[in-house]
Amino acid sequence: AKRNPVASAVALAAVLIALVAGSITLDQWLERKERDALLALAAARAQVGDLRAAREPLDRLTDLYPQFEEGFLRRAAVWQREGRWDDAEADLDRAVAVAPDSARVRVLRGEFRLERDRPAQALEDFRHADGFAPGFDPALGCARALLEQGLWQEAEASAELALARAQAATQRALAIAARGRGRWGLGRRAEAVNDAVSAAAEDPTGAEGPFVLG
Repeated sequence: AKRNPVASAVALAAVLIALVAGSITLDQWLERKERDALLALAAARAQVGDLRAAREPLDRLTDLYPQFEEGFLRRAAVWQREGRWDDAEADLDRAVAVAPDSARVRVLRGEFRLERDRPAQALEDFRHADGFAPGFDPALGCARALLEQGLWQEAEASAELALARAQAATQRALAIAARGRGRWGLGRRAEAVNDAVSAAAEDPTGAEGPFVLG
């Protein structure tokens, strides 16, 4: 694909301004460019299904920049696609060690733990998430983890919090459906059914899929 010369010139000008202003050093800029290049190469290889080749630039990235959590997260995703769960978890653990207060890092490991049927550990990650991850409220993760443990009342409260914060229709649907599951577990069947109907109406695409009654 051809590069847009105007966009390239604007990007270069922004870099020069940052360098002159002292907000970034030349070494930092070069490191950022190298990290971005390795991530882009890994993504391109993963996109065509060459997962082993995708790991090569990520191995280099994590060796060169062990304090850059994104390298571990990307490699964990590749391990997951290969079904190598222990390796994926090891990299997620490394990412958490580097950035323990990152909501995104905590949420990703929490989601992994939920997939591996370890809801108590997932709940720990969601509760430690500092703020919001892009497109995801940790309160919703807490609700899901609590539901898996049969902690209906706590799950309902977390789902209510997630609903109060939700802006997109999909997120509202997920929160309503999670609340419905909590209410079903508490024996409040009429309210649960109403929530199931409301969730389906909120997002007709069926995004509330994991949250079914029963």
